[in-house]
Amino acid sequence: MSKRHSISISFTPEQAQFLTSLVVRGEYQSVSEVVRSALRPFQRRYTVLEAEMERARREIRAGADDLDRGDTVNGHDFFQEWDAELDELEAAGRMRTA
Repeated sequence: MSKRHSISISFTPEQAQFLTSLVVRGEYQSVSEVVRSALRPFQRRYTVLEAEMERARREIRAGADDLDRGDTVNGHDFFQEWDAELDELEAAGRMRTA
């Protein structure tokens, strides 16, 4: 088992009662176990969010670099192409559901 670190946290009376009730019912062996169990999905979501934010930062940096080099596209052309792609995706979606 990995080493544990104690951290003092405060709960509302309702939260404390809920946590304690899970232990009393035998669903968990301790309040710490309940909290660790609840924390795991949050950690996973947070990790995914951090990765997405880093990906977005890289994309923004790449776009800024493109602008600095003068590598740009005509806005009108871009939105025409984008609309065409969206139309294709929408049509493909209709075909799957039909």
